[in-house]
Amino acid sequence: MFNAEEIRKLLTQTPFQPLRFHMSDGTHHDVLHPEMVIVTRNFIEVPSGVNEKGVADSITRLAIIRIGKVEDLKQAA
Repeated sequence: MFNAEEIRKLLTQTPFQPLRFHMSDGTHHDVLHPEMVIVTRNFIEVPSGVNEKGVADSITRLAIIRIGKVEDLKQAA
């Protein structure tokens, strides 16, 4: 199980490695840049549909308690 501090550590690693969050419902969400994620105590908010200018179509709120696995995006591809 993950917590907000562990997620923050993943997002602040240098150099940053794009991540894929696997959720307990079988979905996954990719994080290509750490500044595009908002971390709160119980949730993270990630963009989806980001265009080449860095503008997202929407934001998805993910409950940290529902994150089952986090992996490097290169490994997930």
